[in-house]
Amino acid sequence: MLSTSKCYASSDPPWDLIFHLVFPRLDPKTLARAACVSKCWHTAASSDLIWAPICLSQYPSLSSLMILPMSTTASYHRLYSLAYTSSHRHRHRPNPHHPSISLHHLAFAIDVSSSSSSSSSSSVILMTLAVDGRRLTSRDGVFHFEIDVESGGGCDEEEVRVRWSVVLKEWRGVFVVMDYVGKGMRGGGRKWFTEEVPSPPESGCTCGGGGGGGGLVGEVELVLGERRKVERVRVGLMRSVACWRYVSVDDGLSYLQRFLLPSSN
Repeated sequence: MLSTSKCYASSDPPWDLIFHLVFPRLDPKTLARAACVSKCWHTAASSDLIWAPICLSQYPSLSSLMILPMSTTASYHRLYSLAYTSSHRHRHRPNPHHPSISLHHLAFAIDVSSSSSSSSSSSVILMTLAVDGRRLTSRDGVFHFEIDVESGGGCDEEEVRVRWSVVLKEWRGVFVVMDYVGKGMRGGGRKWFTEEVPSPPESGCTCGGGGGGGGLVGEVELVLGERRKVERVRVGLMRSVACWRYVSVDDGLSYLQRFLLPSSN
């Protein structure tokens, strides 16, 4: 139960019980307003008991990263704040210089859900995957990675929502690379989805050319096995101008760094 008993006199109503019953029923925006009322309300409205189920519902794969060593000081309240802010952040062009981060600093989170409803809470999670960047290896030095799925769900839905997020260690940043809704493409036991990445306002990006994210496209590919279950997931960043080739690992990291470490730009 949320601990707020020291905030009120013994003759006051049982605030612990009120907070415990009411706060878990509030939506994130209302909780944010409630946290501004007083110190006690802030403590109650920031509790992991409240934010854990919200995060599990709206950002399931990001929530599963909370068990990793990189998350020892993180809270679900902070996780939601980072993920929500990332989804609404003004989008900039990636840093053209050599990246100061590596794959070891990152974790990937991929969610695939039904798109039958615009409400995150009522959509059906078809597959969720979270992977430490230290497990990622690149062939030929390009930003394209294959990840084995130990217990993948089925993916027979005609139209789905695919969200690919990247997390900087110690929850110092979250960037949503793709948030695609649609049918995608299929063939040969595969389904893949592409989406133009955030469009930067300035020029000078070395990882692509033209408009729209420096000419970059994000890709998520699902490799299906028996009973249409997902066995592997492939993710990557590619140039959409002229060549349709994957960018180098350094160029991909430079792109992500611009969002995850804006102060380094």
